[in-house]
Amino acid sequence: MKKLIKLKLKILSGLILKKYQPKVIAVTGSVGKTGSREAVYTVLSGKYTVRRSCKDKSSDLEVFLTIIGFAGGDRGLTSLTQAVFKAVSILIFKDNDYPQILILEINADKQGTINKILKNIRPYIGIITFAGRIYSDYFKNIEEATKEKSMLFSALNKNDWAVFNADDKNILKFKKNIKAQTLSYGFNKSCDITANNIRFTYVEDDDDIENLRGLSLKINYQGATVPIFLPNSLSIGQVYAALSAIAVGIIYGLNLVEIAERLRVFETPKGRSVLLSGIKESVIIDDSYEAFLESVEASLDVLTKIPIKKSHRRIAVIGDMSAPGADIIKNHQIIGKKIAALEVDLLFLVGEKSRDIARAAKKAGMKENSIKHYAFAKMAGEDIKNIIKSGDLILVSGSSKVKMETVVKNIMANPEKAK
Repeated sequence: MKKLIKLKLKILSGLILKKYQPKVIAVTGSVGKTGSREAVYTVLSGKYTVRRSCKDKSSDLEVFLTIIGFAGGDRGLTSLTQAVFKAVSILIFKDNDYPQILILEINADKQGTINKILKNIRPYIGIITFAGRIYSDYFKNIEEATKEKSMLFSALNKNDWAVFNADDKNILKFKKNIKAQTLSYGFNKSCDITANNIRFTYVEDDDDIENLRGLSLKINYQGATVPIFLPNSLSIGQVYAALSAIAVGIIYGLNLVEIAERLRVFETPKGRSVLLSGIKESVIIDDSYEAFLESVEASLDVLTKIPIKKSHRRIAVIGDMSAPGADIIKNHQIIGKKIAALEVDLLFLVGEKSRDIARAAKKAGMKENSIKHYAFAKMAGEDIKNIIKSGDLILVSGSSKVKMETVVKNIMANPEKAK
């Protein structure tokens, strides 16, 4: 029954696109899709009526529901039936508030996914954030995963736009096959839009950890340079998200100053290296949404690059990571070895797989009394909040399966604000 309703939603969403003809911006990639989606929405929503995918899961069903404008419900039979009725309603009656632009996040986790979703959808802009990593057992290698993502650009014609992260060599491999107009971004000087001079920003330049507010950087495009501030952002991933949004803003005719002003209110998606205030005047790097080898390595780099006073501590709270089957043990061992080599004072681990992090950290020289393991996130959160001291800088990261957001909520200064 659910499959039948899903088919109806697919057909109806295609009819809605034909009736209202919004410009479609499709975003895909191994990582960074949601950040890019939110940054693009932030840049465009001040000038246009824009709707973007709202659910964290970027499945084909969520794409259809975004087109229809159905955000509520639990995706059960009842709510999906309601979505069908809404779709029929806006086909029969004109919706004067239907958006001018749709931003659709697409998860290319299986071969054929892109073509399947885009069968009834014509993107005006396609964005590929990153293609050089496998997060699905459905792909044999990076080449297969990259080829699937490249199908987004194959759906574009010469009047459309392909926007991509040119720092990713895997994306560059299929650049010559792109028929659309292109706009690249990254740190390499060969990119159309580049970022440099990235630094942590503090209130009134007081570099005490409690005054940390986000990232500042400079953007360069066709000889023009503009400063950008990204509030509560701490990672390179958020810089890439902003760069993709700047590219889209340029395509829509916005100048760099306008774009910079709009990015000042950019909200980094929850759980993706977000800066939060912790209890007892501590500071949290909330990276609890999902974790895989590269993301945890990047988060650890952030943890150790933020300056702190000698009397303060760096604490890593790491849960089980996600990885294709064969890489699970190896990836956890890599993280353990890396932590031991960094200036991390305390290491708290959650989940069975994270025991490999502990073993590797000990083997690499980290003191055993600096490491503690917990079976569940709730236990860790309740214990850690009693250990935290003023000035501590705390990274929380782990796969969604171990629910590391529970730890974050336990140690937030304002847990009532947790989403």
